[in-house]
Amino acid sequence: MRSLFLLFLMLPAFGQEVIPVHESPAFSAVYLLSEVNLLSFEWKDIDLEKESQFTAPLLKSWEKWLKEHPPKNVGEAKVCDPACLSFRSQWEEKLPEEIVLTPDTGYKNFLWLKISLYIRRSVRNNIQSYQWDGRVHLHDGNTKRSIANMTLPKEMKEWLNASQTEVNSGLVTRVYKTPLGAFPGLVQKMESSMPLNRVIKLVISGHRNLGDVTKLGELLQSRGTSLGLQFEMSQFASKEAQMKVYFRGEEKSFTDLLSQVKELKSSYNYSLVNEVTPLGHLIKMVKE
Repeated sequence: MRSLFLLFLMLPAFGQEVIPVHESPAFSAVYLLSEVNLLSFEWKDIDLEKESQFTAPLLKSWEKWLKEHPPKNVGEAKVCDPACLSFRSQWEEKLPEEIVLTPDTGYKNFLWLKISLYIRRSVRNNIQSYQWDGRVHLHDGNTKRSIANMTLPKEMKEWLNASQTEVNSGLVTRVYKTPLGAFPGLVQKMESSMPLNRVIKLVISGHRNLGDVTKLGELLQSRGTSLGLQFEMSQFASKEAQMKVYFRGEEKSFTDLLSQVKELKSSYNYSLVNEVTPLGHLIKMVKE
């Protein structure tokens, strides 16, 4: 009876709102950064002292868009500040295997969203002409895995007898809009991704063509859904192919998966022999 009474006390009162417990998002944050490459002119030619005078309003506006259209599995969107940029510089110098072995506790389960732009300028008869294009890169910060890489359309705008302040303001407004068409697709990519924490090299031999190696990757990916397996081809030759394998969990889980996959049907029927070498995991495809 006493236990029933205690249970009654723990239940919410009639009409009282029950506050759900939310799980933490898969990714803690997506950090925005930009890179602007000027072709045929310099910042001083448009009365600016440094790149950040041009990019700061762009980054804040892109951040605002992501905050208004947040990916469901990302905690927050943030412009990469000076401390973040310093970390990014160190991150770029490291191999994926180094990042996995020595993760930074301040940056865990996060994404990089980098917008790279190329801007050209010409001046003739009081007409300033600008052309620009670029790419958008989305990376998993844990492993350097490329999640998305999109090309931005080439655009052009001319200003006649306009002050440089007016031109700069108009150019920023137009450049801001350039990657927006890619943003919904990037949000979908984020929402369909999970942070991974392992990177290993997989060496393949005995294949007849690229299709055999691709088929093997697809087979392992279908069998390793619980690990979130993702592959990137890093080298292909007739005698040997190398792939980077990204996954979550312990390496033993991947080793166990390899030991369970015994055959592959592709251009030929292959038996698969798995070995662990000092250089990484090796799969020999033996034609039956």
